[in-house]
Amino acid sequence: MEDNEKNEEMKDDDLFDDLYDEMMQQEDEQADEDDVQIYDESDLYRFEYSLMPYMASIDDWEDDEMRQSLLGDKSAIIFFTFKAELFIDFPNFRVERYPVDPKENLEVYVYEFPEPPGMPFALYGAIVYGDKGGRYYTLEKSYHGYMFCNPTLDMHNNLGGVEEKITIEEFAAMAIANYQGKNLFDDID
Repeated sequence: MEDNEKNEEMKDDDLFDDLYDEMMQQEDEQADEDDVQIYDESDLYRFEYSLMPYMASIDDWEDDEMRQSLLGDKSAIIFFTFKAELFIDFPNFRVERYPVDPKENLEVYVYEFPEPPGMPFALYGAIVYGDKGGRYYTLEKSYHGYMFCNPTLDMHNNLGGVEEKITIEEFAAMAIANYQGKNLFDDID
């Protein structure tokens, strides 16, 4: 029994090591292409705008259970941040799988980050995973309230302004609507 547990732990460590190595390789390749420094020095910024978009971009999960356990489990995400050498204080970090009608064929994971210290840090994040793969969304601090965004590994898309703080449920609904191709904003503030 003990050998099986050790083998499972080793498999988990190997998975996280592989994911971390792949993320670092993509960062290096992007830096070589752009010949600029990509990320702010802040670990919170790297977490919100590097690690989370990377996790959303993975489309070759070994199985659904592995994807669900990594994206929807706070302790797994915190473990991965330490593997990625991101040292973040997580007292108010919340992770939950958001309930969606099974007919939608979507998985939605919402993340409540610590209160944003300023621009461009995020209050909420969400990974929506479905037939189009994974997409990452944020509600980040802005000049005039908040900005609904879709950060990816190589760009940061501002989708529209939100004047007042909204609930995490309203944010999740916005992320689902955008993933499904619905335009929520006429103009970007």
